[in-house]
Amino acid sequence: MVVAPWMASWALSAQIFGSHNTPTYAAISTDLAERPEPGLPEQPVLVLAALRKASLEGRATDPGSGDIPATRADARRLSEEIDAAIDVGLIQYTHPTRLGDILPGLLLASRWYDGRPLRVVDLGTSSGMLLLAASMAFRFPTGDWSPPDAFDVFEHPLAVPRALLDTPTTLESAVGIDLRPLDVRNPDAITLLRSYEWPGPSERSEQLTRAIRVAQQRPPHLITGDVQEVAHDVIRDRIDKEVVTVVIDSAFSHYMLMAAQVRLGNSMDGLAGHGPLVLITRGMNANREMGRATVRAIDLHRKRRLVYAETDYIGESPEWLAPWPSEAATSRWT
Repeated sequence: MVVAPWMASWALSAQIFGSHNTPTYAAISTDLAERPEPGLPEQPVLVLAALRKASLEGRATDPGSGDIPATRADARRLSEEIDAAIDVGLIQYTHPTRLGDILPGLLLASRWYDGRPLRVVDLGTSSGMLLLAASMAFRFPTGDWSPPDAFDVFEHPLAVPRALLDTPTTLESAVGIDLRPLDVRNPDAITLLRSYEWPGPSERSEQLTRAIRVAQQRPPHLITGDVQEVAHDVIRDRIDKEVVTVVIDSAFSHYMLMAAQVRLGNSMDGLAGHGPLVLITRGMNANREMGRATVRAIDLHRKRRLVYAETDYIGESPEWLAPWPSEAATSRWT
C-alpha cells in the first residue's frame, strides 16, 4: 500500500496531529517516535485507527484518551489485529467540514458554465460525505449555502466571496467510488468511520454525528470498485455537453503511485474533449508546508484553473486565497 510520507513516520505524524488540534494522538506519536515499540508498524494513522476501533467495540482503551501506557499495552496485545488492518489499507476518512471547502469549486464550475447542471463524481469517497451538498447547508462568515432540501446547517470558517455563494447552482446527481465504501446505515460502517476520526474538540465529533444522520436520511450513491479501474467509465457515462461533470479528488490521488497518477491524469484529459469536465482537488501548498493543502478548481475542457483556498487536512482552518474579479482577471471566474 502506498502512503503519504507523514503517515509512515511517528515523528512526522506527531507534528501533523499537533497542528490539527489532536493533542492526544500527537503525544502518543511523539512517545512512540522517541521510544519505538518493537514490531509496531510505522503507519500511525492505521495503527491508531485499529486501536480506536477496538476501543469503540469495548476491547481496548481509547487512544484518544491520552493514556500512553494503555495504548502501548493494547498495541502489543492487538498486534495481529493491527497487522490485519494495515494489510487491508486505509479507508480514506473525509470529515464533513471538507465539504465546506469543496463547495466553492462546485459554485465556480456552475459559474464557468452559466449555471448548467452539475454531475458530481467523488474519487475515494469513503462514506460519501462530499456527495451531500444538496442535503447539507453551510453558514460561512460571508453568507450561506442553503439548498432547499437541506437536513442540517453546518458552520464553516472559510470566507467565501458572497457573490460566489449567490451563484445559481443545480446539483443533478452525485456518485462516489471507493474500493470499500462505508454505508452509514450499517452500524459496523459507522464504527469503522468513527475509528478514523482524529479526536479533538467536541464539535468535531458532533459534526460527524450530525453528518451521519444526514447520510442516513438521504444515502449517497456509492459504487464499490477500484478507482483506477472504474473511474474512467463512470465519468465518461456522465459527460454531456449540456451539463458539467465535476470530479472531486480531495486526497485520493495522494496515495497512488506516480505512474497511476499519470494514468488517471491522462484519462481525465482524454475525457475532457467530450464535454465540460471540472476537477476539484487538493494539493501541497506553495511553501510545501506539511499539514496544509491548497484547494483548486481545474476546468479541463476549457483549460483554466483557480487556486481558491488553503486549508488543513480536516478543513477546520481554511484561508480564502483568490481575489474577486475587481482585483483579478474576470476570465478566471467566468
